[in-house]
Amino acid sequence: MSSIYVVGLSRSGTTLLTTILDSHSDISMGYELIPPKLGSLKEVVTSIKNAQNNGAITAREVSKLLPEQCSNGCGVFIKRSARALITPDLLIEVLQKFSCKNTDNPKTISERTSLASAIVDRKQQLEGTKSSGFKIPITLVDELKRGAEAVRIIAVIRDPRDVFSSQLKRKMTVSAKSFSGQWDLYAAKILSYEQSGAIDIVIRYEDMVSNLDVTINTIQEKLKIKKDAQMRDFYKSKASIHAPGQKHVNSKELSRDVFDTSINRWREDLADEEAVLIESICKKNMQQFGYTTDDSIRERRYFCRQLRYAFMFFLKKCVR
Repeated sequence: MSSIYVVGLSRSGTTLLTTILDSHSDISMGYELIPPKLGSLKEVVTSIKNAQNNGAITAREVSKLLPEQCSNGCGVFIKRSARALITPDLLIEVLQKFSCKNTDNPKTISERTSLASAIVDRKQQLEGTKSSGFKIPITLVDELKRGAEAVRIIAVIRDPRDVFSSQLKRKMTVSAKSFSGQWDLYAAKILSYEQSGAIDIVIRYEDMVSNLDVTINTIQEKLKIKKDAQMRDFYKSKASIHAPGQKHVNSKELSRDVFDTSINRWREDLADEEAVLIESICKKNMQQFGYTTDDSIRERRYFCRQLRYAFMFFLKKCVR
């Protein structure tokens, strides 16, 4: 038995990769399973039971009937657990066991990651698979990999210009400068972890959506898992994100085969100055991952525009 974790920035293809992995007959994957600080798990269990006593059945219905004093992220946690096939009844079981054996109030990232592991382990029991895992932040790589031979970590990287464009559309970020620093730091860590062996596989989003067969073969070979056609048919597979009643922001995209129209979409969506700023901060690491830049043309347009603005401002001053 082994654990498989997926690392990547938001809007980089982590959900797609997790779904592909979850499609394999020997793998059970959760998605965003690491909860926020929930407070007392016993109180969470009581809140779930009270919601059920008031007629709630599904995770979505339970989350709507939670008391105000419940953590803001508690409802989301319940729904994300259901995405891993852990219904409210099963979640009660998991939380009660975790509260007794570990801690009733998981606060640290290690404790909350352990709770996520308990949830996906329950899914693994339901499906009778050999491996399980979920998405993790890159800050957990060292801790999870330390002394654990059966841990496998897969990282996804995507052109920062397309990531920023996608995050803007979802209103997840507002500053090209702060985002660029975040992507550049992430890329540098991925390169370092890949060289040290802490990360087992690095997948470019662009390669995954344009040549999925090669990506799947690489995963199967490096993870040493059997070939399974369901991975290629992820959009109609056993992956729990397709289970009845599940709602995910990417459900529509995940219900069809891969498409490469999302590559270089930034050319239409981003202003020249945004693209120039991202490239100026991330250029070195972009090149490490094979992302080319044609910044000279955009920089020329950008500086010409700035010069024009300065000239117009000067003329207004003169007229006054």
